Amino acid sequence: MSVTHLPIYRSAFRFHVYVNDLVDTFPKKYHYTLGARMRKNNIQLWVNIELALVEKEKEKKLKYFKKAQKKAFRSRIYFKLAQTYSLVSLKQISYVFFELNDVEKQIKAIVKQC
Repeated sequence: MSVTHLPIYRSAFRFHVYVNDLVDTFPKKYHYTLGARMRKNNIQLWVNIELALVEKEKEKKLKYFKKAQKKAFRSRIYFKLAQTYSLVSLKQISYVFFELNDVEKQIKAIVKQC
């Protein structure tokens, strides 16, 4: 079953690509510490969403979406930290939070339907 046409998948993937490109601009000092954690968390967010979308069992589907919600929250923390270190601009952080809100809203809507 292909999930690539679903809006939540596209939003999560778009966010993943943006974060990946943004981390590439970090100075070396933060690229391998905070940047690596951001990338890992972001990949786990995207993977949990994809696993939830292809899962048939309701309980497992909800479990993956709950994990994705936790990863989205953690992404917010990492980006607030990146802003504190002046690694991202206000425009970049605004876009990141806009995309995260979009992903989180879609997760909540899907969880309500289950």
